[in-house]
Amino acid sequence: ILYWRLIDAPNEKAIRKGDWKALKPAPEMPWELYNIAVDIRESKNLASEKPEPLEQLRGAWNAWNKNNKGPLFMDKRIPVRRQERRKQLEAKDNLTTPTS
Repeated sequence: ILYWRLIDAPNEKAIRKGDWKALKPAPEMPWELYNIAVDIRESKNLASEKPEPLEQLRGAWNAWNKNNKGPLFMDKRIPVRRQERRKQLEAKDNLTTPTS
């Protein structure tokens, strides 16, 4: 099993076990589930179709993370800067995306 917990975005997380990969790309977004053996580009989110493997992966991730501590070496401003950068990119994308 592989686990991810980003240092500069601790609410973004992922887990991979076998052919399954589950991820939570942002705090306000739901978990996503992919079968990376058949969908290497992670283009088809199977979370609603396959709730059982998703719940197993979420449970495993939560159990793994339960006793983890936050990084002691991180500049506390990094998450704020990352959120600001994400908002800038979203605003830029909204300006360049044609509306119908």
